[in-house]
Amino acid sequence: MTDIQIIDNKIKINNGDTEYVFNCDRLSSYSADVRDYEIEYVFADITNNYLTVIVTVASGQAGIIAVVDVDTDKVVHIQNGSYAVAALVSDENVISFHDVASYGHSPSYAIDITKFGNMNMEAESKTMKVSYEPDFYNGKDTISMALDGTTLKLSNGSITHTEDISDLI
Repeated sequence: MTDIQIIDNKIKINNGDTEYVFNCDRLSSYSADVRDYEIEYVFADITNNYLTVIVTVASGQAGIIAVVDVDTDKVVHIQNGSYAVAALVSDENVISFHDVASYGHSPSYAIDITKFGNMNMEAESKTMKVSYEPDFYNGKDTISMALDGTTLKLSNGSITHTEDISDLI
């Protein structure tokens, strides 16, 4: 079993045999926002040898999604991560879940899909709005994601929400 710990903007992965540490400050070279503001939120997930990382700043209004190949310790994917709270690598894509909430804007959820291997923060993603469920994400939950065909399963530990994302893939 793989254990992931996030401490002081460092992600520590231990699978029993090996340990890997990723310092989120490394992402500042890809994003001026991450460089100029204090990191407020960190998400980490591991799929095979890929570590998916989200860091956001400025109450989520700016951020970055990155995928790191832990075998080579190289960032192999980046994209805009504004309002992102969870992401996963799946086949040829990086799928992300966003909680878009800011002053003067009604809260909403969105799912983005970006081709895996993107290294451009300004790259366009395919986006779909998700029906808003007020109790699904409250800023403290850890969201897990799983893809079953074209059905994306999102869970906060007590509620599971599914979305058909066939229009995005």
